[in-house]
Amino acid sequence: MKHIIIVNGSGGVGKDTFVDALEKCGADVTHMSIVGQIKKVASFLGWDGSKGEKDRKFLSDLLDLSDWYNDRPYTYFERNAREFLGSIDTGKPQLLCVDMRQKKHISRAVKEFGAKTVLVTRSSVPHITSNHADSEVFDMEYDYLIENEGSISDLKRQAAKFINQLEKQAV
Repeated sequence: MKHIIIVNGSGGVGKDTFVDALEKCGADVTHMSIVGQIKKVASFLGWDGSKGEKDRKFLSDLLDLSDWYNDRPYTYFERNAREFLGSIDTGKPQLLCVDMRQKKHISRAVKEFGAKTVLVTRSSVPHITSNHADSEVFDMEYDYLIENEGSISDLKRQAAKFINQLEKQAV
């Protein structure tokens, strides 16, 4: 069964590690970021790949500008989602995991594609508030909560449970 999963959470809480754990649990995972193309433009403009407060605000503002100009960040996701849904079924759980922050994008993905939303948290990581994309992470409801408070093995167990829940709901 194919599922589109929106993965959100503050920087450094383990979102990528959770997606890696999903793959290690046997799911066919495609991982993308709605800000992927924005990062390419940012690099052209001199961004060095850092993830400090100033860098995060720059990326957030650049994404907002692109949204305003031509909705490119969402249409980039939309194209990838349609490709994913049109791909061959492998018989295994197939997940398109999308790093997506903005509430308006997430709401559209849920409405238009039936995406499921996941919030990854880790209490030892401070919440980033330097830009609206990061500061608004907790301003919506999510379908699933992954509390990344233990080891990678613990996170892998949560990933396996998550896949089982998705598959049960799909039947």
